[in-house]
Amino acid sequence: AGRYARAVAHYRASDLDRATKEIDRLLADYPSNPYYHELKGQMLFEHGKVADAIAPHRRSTELSPNTALLKLNLARALVSTELDQNVREADTILREALRLEPDNGFAWSILARANSLGGHDDLALLAQAEASFHYGNAASAHRFASLAKAKLPAGTPEHQQANDIIVATAEEAQKARRRAPGR
Repeated sequence: AGRYARAVAHYRASDLDRATKEIDRLLADYPSNPYYHELKGQMLFEHGKVADAIAPHRRSTELSPNTALLKLNLARALVSTELDQNVREADTILREALRLEPDNGFAWSILARANSLGGHDDLALLAQAEASFHYGNAASAHRFASLAKAKLPAGTPEHQQANDIIVATAEEAQKARRRAPGR
């Protein structure tokens, strides 16, 4: 516990070298702890070493494959590289994470970015609608879902998903419009 606390303290103090040494010592003693790998990935990611963060995040998901949080951190690092292959991999990982936690607004936000980078603006709008919905922003969810619905092919599950968000947020969106300045 003391070494973990020191690793976190160094990381929070932006001393990546000392933080990495502490976490690497923990990983040497406890190589099967997915959260030590996750912490190393998080430290690297937040210090701008996005590509270096992928391997420890990937290892954390190998050690704990049914943990949505770990999948999200790996996907976020992959998307942040903005490389097509990584973005496609992140899309798959995010869909797995969303099967585990379908109401995770953060996952939907990352999926929106992945879809946008992949050139799927319709799906990006839908994912952002879901993110807004799960963050409790009904007006934003309604707006993004309406934009998505206009772009998605009718009769598809995604079109219906957009419509469901529109229906679920209609009342709140209408109230927000009435409260808007100039009304």
